[in-house]
Amino acid sequence: MDWLHKTKHKDEENSYPEKKIEDSDSLQNKINAQQEHLDSISKKLEIVKEEYGEVISDLMSVKKELIEKKKELENLKSKD
Repeated sequence: MDWLHKTKHKDEENSYPEKKIEDSDSLQNKINAQQEHLDSISKKLEIVKEEYGEVISDLMSVKKELIEKKKELENLKSKD
């Protein structure tokens, strides 16, 4: 019976490096997937920041135009 125990132990020892390699590959794949996900989120964030800047710029232009129109309207009212 002792030889059976030794055989099992040797088989387990031989499978450890393979298991570690598989675990390492699995972890590396997970890391790569998470990095790709992070990169995707970062790109989306940059796009949103750019769009936000454009919207704010447009908003400021419209606000400026509105102020000018109000001044023109006030001038017309004051002339009458």
